[in-house]
Amino acid sequence: MARDPNPHPDDWQPATSKPGELFTVEGRSRQAWSFLSGLKRRDRRLQPYRRSMLRSSLAVLGIGLAVVVLVSVLAAIF
Repeated sequence: MARDPNPHPDDWQPATSKPGELFTVEGRSRQAWSFLSGLKRRDRRLQPYRRSMLRSSLAVLGIGLAVVVLVSVLAAIF
């Protein structure tokens, strides 16, 4: 049976409960534990990746902080 490439928008299929899928309780808990174990892992191969992600996140936080300061200064002036 071939799958319809253009399903009708009113067609609904229930979510499956396979562990590992993010919309199930089991999947969410697996994802959380996997994330936490990845933070604690001391693998040297992950250091460049973590450094690049740290730079990106610090840049986003810096831009966000600058926007907040700018908005508060402009609100105080006007």
